[in-house]
Amino acid sequence: MDISELISKLRADASASRKVVLDTAYLSDAQVATIQGVLGMPPTQYITIKNLGSGDIPDVQNNSVTITAGQADLLNQSSLPVKELIFTVDAAQTIDFVLNLALPSSWQWTSSFPDLSLPPFTLLPVSDGFFIYTTTPQNTFQVNTNTSISLSAGLNFSCVTDVGKIPKLAVILGSVPSGNLPLSGTVDFKSNTTAYPVMTLLVPLLSQLSLTDKFKLANLQLKVAITDPDGAAQDIVTGIWATDPMFNLLFLLDNTSSLTTEVDCTPLSNAGTTLTQLNSCSIAQALIGASWHFENFVPAVLSGAFASITFDAILLLSFSGGFNVPGLTFRVYSDSSLELGLFTLSSFQLNFTLDNPGGQAAAYVHMLIAAKIPLQTFKGNFIGTIDISTGDNTNTGSTWEINTITATYPDTISFTDLIKELDAKVTFPQELAELIFSDFSLEIDPGGNSYMCSCYGTLDMHLFDVMLSTQFSLLITYDGSTTYELKADTIIGNTFLNADIQLNNTEVVFKGSAKDIPLTDLLVSIFSDINIDLTILPEITLSAISIQYNTPSANTLTITGSLDYNGTTGDFQLVGQNTENQWQFVAMAGFDLQPPFDIGAHIPLVGGKLTGDLTLKKGYLIITSKAPQGITFTGLPPNIPPGISFYFDLELRGKDTPVTLPVLGYSTNFKAVMDRFYLATSETDISSGNTAYTIQIGKNLGPLYVDSLSLAYKDQVIYCNINAMMKIGPFDAALDGLGIGTSLSAFSPSFSLNGLSFDFTTASFSIDGALIRIPDDQLAQGVSLQFDGALIVKIQQLGLSALGSYAQLSDGEASFFIFLDADFPPGGPPFFMVSGLMGGFGFNRTLSLPTFDEVQNFPLLALDAPPTGSKKDVAMHTLQVLEGQIPGTDKTKRQWASPHSGDYWMALGVAFNSFEIINGKLLLTAELGRETQFSLLGLSWMALPQKAVEGDRLVFVELQMAAVLKPEDGTLQIGASLTSNSFVLSKDCHLTGGFAFDLWFGDNPNAGQFVLTAGGYHPAFKPPDYYPEVARLGFNWQVSGDVSIKGTSYFAFTPSCAMAGGRLQVQFQSGPLRAWFDAGANFLVTWHPLTFTASIWEEIGVSLTVKVWFIHKTLSASVGAAVDMWGPPIGGIVRVHVVFVTFKIRIGSDSAQDSNKQVLAWDDFKQMLPQPEDRCTIIANDGLTNILEKDTATGDIVYNGDTPKHPTTKVWFLRSGRLQFTTKSMIPATSLTYGNSSEQQVNGASNINIRPMNITTATAVHNLRITQNSAGGNPISIDGWTFTANYGNVAATLWGQPTIEKGQFVQAPSTPSADTVDNQLTGYTVEAPAPKPGYSFGIVQMRLLLNEYICQTDNPQNPLSKSHAYNNDYTPSTSSTTLADISTIGTTLTAARNALFAELQQDNLYTGSNDSMQQMGATANGLFVDIPMEQSN
Repeated sequence: MDISELISKLRADASASRKVVLDTAYLSDAQVATIQGVLGMPPTQYITIKNLGSGDIPDVQNNSVTITAGQADLLNQSSLPVKELIFTVDAAQTIDFVLNLALPSSWQWTSSFPDLSLPPFTLLPVSDGFFIYTTTPQNTFQVNTNTSISLSAGLNFSCVTDVGKIPKLAVILGSVPSGNLPLSGTVDFKSNTTAYPVMTLLVPLLSQLSLTDKFKLANLQLKVAITDPDGAAQDIVTGIWATDPMFNLLFLLDNTSSLTTEVDCTPLSNAGTTLTQLNSCSIAQALIGASWHFENFVPAVLSGAFASITFDAILLLSFSGGFNVPGLTFRVYSDSSLELGLFTLSSFQLNFTLDNPGGQAAAYVHMLIAAKIPLQTFKGNFIGTIDISTGDNTNTGSTWEINTITATYPDTISFTDLIKELDAKVTFPQELAELIFSDFSLEIDPGGNSYMCSCYGTLDMHLFDVMLSTQFSLLITYDGSTTYELKADTIIGNTFLNADIQLNNTEVVFKGSAKDIPLTDLLVSIFSDINIDLTILPEITLSAISIQYNTPSANTLTITGSLDYNGTTGDFQLVGQNTENQWQFVAMAGFDLQPPFDIGAHIPLVGGKLTGDLTLKKGYLIITSKAPQGITFTGLPPNIPPGISFYFDLELRGKDTPVTLPVLGYSTNFKAVMDRFYLATSETDISSGNTAYTIQIGKNLGPLYVDSLSLAYKDQVIYCNINAMMKIGPFDAALDGLGIGTSLSAFSPSFSLNGLSFDFTTASFSIDGALIRIPDDQLAQGVSLQFDGALIVKIQQLGLSALGSYAQLSDGEASFFIFLDADFPPGGPPFFMVSGLMGGFGFNRTLSLPTFDEVQNFPLLALDAPPTGSKKDVAMHTLQVLEGQIPGTDKTKRQWASPHSGDYWMALGVAFNSFEIINGKLLLTAELGRETQFSLLGLSWMALPQKAVEGDRLVFVELQMAAVLKPEDGTLQIGASLTSNSFVLSKDCHLTGGFAFDLWFGDNPNAGQFVLTAGGYHPAFKPPDYYPEVARLGFNWQVSGDVSIKGTSYFAFTPSCAMAGGRLQVQFQSGPLRAWFDAGANFLVTWHPLTFTASIWEEIGVSLTVKVWFIHKTLSASVGAAVDMWGPPIGGIVRVHVVFVTFKIRIGSDSAQDSNKQVLAWDDFKQMLPQPEDRCTIIANDGLTNILEKDTATGDIVYNGDTPKHPTTKVWFLRSGRLQFTTKSMIPATSLTYGNSSEQQVNGASNINIRPMNITTATAVHNLRITQNSAGGNPISIDGWTFTANYGNVAATLWGQPTIEKGQFVQAPSTPSADTVDNQLTGYTVEAPAPKPGYSFGIVQMRLLLNEYICQTDNPQNPLSKSHAYNNDYTPSTSSTTLADISTIGTTLTAARNALFAELQQDNLYTGSNDSMQQMGATANGLFVDIPMEQSN
């Protein structure tokens, strides 16, 4: 369309929709696609100019139309004003446009580019910003009245900025241009395919700059660029862009403190095209001089490659202490090719680096090349490096020669193709035909006449019985003739196996070696069907092995090796055969002991009696495949079962005894083969991996009878155990599984004991004990070893029971506890006769405490339960219950005590009786460590008649109690309850009930809450989930099969309400006839506002169920009455029910129902709050040293013992170094403030609620002021102070959401609760800044403090002598004039103090300042916690 048609369409679109959409109706498809890519717009989005009317479209001028109205939503910005939108139409009727959008004053880089929150963009402020999009370049475009720029096709940016924060600018330029500078450049979003938009921005800095007389720059600009991605990475470049006569230069600016910068130099067309011309380029002349010649750096054999060149340069410039050049590099490129011996070289790049060109310069040269190797299989070029060196790289006239030539090949080569070119007649296994080389290393001699090429490739090959990933290397060497060598490396486990491959075979044949390879890795890596669990074995490392595979014949494998066992060298052998595509093998690892190891002598406790009776001469671990028959080799014992076995050559009492100990077999039906009658097989299933075989001894060794020795393998340890018994007079002992063991991986003897029991009994004394080791599969997590034990001692009437446990944690820490329970004849006053003491402690042990209704099940208070068995049995039973190994009296398992690092506890208790009627136990515990907790547990019981047996008792009452204080958690919990054992008159008349008092304080989320209850809560009360649950006080008596009686009562007191009630129920049920009596009462009083409700009822009834055929009918009649009351004012309803008639009688006032719906006024609500002086408190957390009184009239401190003459007020004396205090308000705040400003303001909820006033929009400000000298002064500066907002819970009855029932506000809900409102602002915790230390002498050496200087002349004195009388000189004492003396320190004493200061300064003993101290003197009467002391002389 022409320009007239364009204007018509613009006006039509603006008139129809008040917008113009620049889509394909105006622009070509290519133009639209370009716009969407540059601006990062999706294909369905177009530039849209909105809020545009037809009148905003002017007439044509000079074949263009300029619109200055409308807005656009682009570049993450909304409603950007259009400064100019200029349309032009060329002769081909192609529409072009320039769109200039003004940015708001608040615009920042991240406004349109969210990810550009990093330097240098954070260092460049923006003002007067514009985005300009143009479809065609513009040499000059007037952005605004002050700025014109050139435009590139696409998105352009223009603004004003300040470069003062760009690092290193001032150092390089000498000074930073001040004021606002124009910034402009291009931006391209690349269709949102890059992490950052691609952009180039320039800021003009200086027209010229001379760094030296010869090194002068022009047209200096700050350049900020984000590059096109190289792979996935983009660079953000900040630098100074400049020119000199032959180069464009970019000084790179980074954000480091280094004053060294790198400069990229791009030559212009006049810089030269030969090495000789390069010597004359401007940078070479300015920074190198004429002494270095580039043509000298090219070895003579390569000089023909550099007839025509291109180049660039990199400078390293330093501005530290002035301008200097640490180094520079020229990179010279040539496209020529050159023959060097056997090779054709091309693609030359000569890199010349000169260090310190302005001083003692040193040159370094190397060259990058492409090389064609004389092997036709390599179709392409190798890419490599020529290292060039000289005898003296500081001599400008030195000759440079080739040192080394190395290269790599960038493509892949087939082994088949390469080996056929090297040796056309060679044969190799078909498996190698798939080998591809992908990594290469080429070394060429400097003359190009010989070379060595290494080729590397990986191939998954079927070696042994498995597929192994194998790394092959082919080494090709040419030195007049060609030779090659094929090697292979594979990984067995985590170890490399190195092998030399023999070619000219149809099978893979090699000899290999490996070092430090685990035995299990070796077997699993080479045999695929070794389906046996090798993890039961420890890691046995073979120090060195040699492998022969298919040598000397196919389908064979021989491995020999060595191992080191704790300094003893052992042997390893493995033989494998492949029969019918199935590999079978036998592997044996072990050693001959020289001299033999005396096992008997090392068995604990009894080793001295068995010395020489049992020795070990040989020991081997043997592992086989499923069917190893037919495989033999030297030293292999006969009849070895398939699987894993140990073979020992023992000498038992002088007789050789070979022992085969099977550990794990391939089949559970395997029967072990025994060689001597001395061995008896146990019933252990060898498929478990844990086996034991017994050697019968039957030998008396003095008082010790050794029944048997057993060899056992368990958990990667071989044990030799002894089972023995000992009896000496009244002393009996039994040892179970006492022995010595060692790990297979290293000889490390370890002690083994499964159990120990002993018994000593005489007429007046007995001791009975047991010690057991907890089986490993029963150990708690994190525990590696544990022993439990019990000891019972009885001396006439004195009895002692002890429980103990020792454990070793996995981290090496020890864990143990001990608990003692002593009983003795009662002693003490009749009301509290002590009959026993108990106590203990735990280290690295948790102690889980019971709740108040679980105390009867706590093992430490039930040490004498169950009542059956011996005392030792009882103690061991208690220990097992305590550790959760068996259920307790409640039939559940629970770990009351368990090993855990960082937990400690102590316990002390007493058993007592009162008047021989009430018996009981009390236990006080303290838990320390991760959490501090103090508890008092109690259990007491009473039985009547006292001496009656259990079945004849009329009364049995058992009460359990627990009181727990957790200071860190902020809870105090006291509770008690009757146990289920309690009854009266009959065991069918059970007594029930509980009591609890809980208090929450401190930082607990429920701080401020408490509850006291006996028997529970009102049925309508909804207790919070953290309130204790207690049973109703009462009884439940099943008098007979027909009659039951049940009675309950309760009382509770909470911050919101109090309640009480009770109920009595009697029921008779005999067949179809039922009769009942039910009476009860419930009372509830709420505090805010004060209201009460009460309900009382009584009912007597009878019912009869009649069954006739399929008809069931119940006939009932009852008489009763119920009263519901409320107040104030008092009112109520009486409901009377007689048989089938019910009627109501109203009493008192109904206005209580109305008052419950009335909203309180503020004056009434204030009465619910604490007194004004208690509504906000200040608490000293740290730094408080004393609280004294201050005379309000004189301001003097009233010290302890002094009598005040005027009214006083309390004064805190604080240590400024650690002052911390907390303000706490009973009224929640919506914000916390300090002083008269919002400097420390913390905002909480936007509003607070006042439930009794039915308000949800109240606000409250908690303001803190710290003033000096007077309460009415100005707030002090709080620089350096720390203010932390405190949050707490407040009562919902006062500050909760107003209660709505049936759409109506009510003061007291029908279902009351004791909820709190959490997370409310309650005050500040304030911490003063640390004091600034004054003058210090520094650290005094300890050796000086250790010296005591003794007078050696007038009156020599021995410091240890008592002959010298005590001297009172310099002894401090109190004085009534001390404060008066201090008050003169800034006046009367000034001259004396100045003289002392002068002396100290003269001798350099003190170099600090000399303060006048007048402030201290003026305030002496109010400074000190107590009157300071003075020297007597």
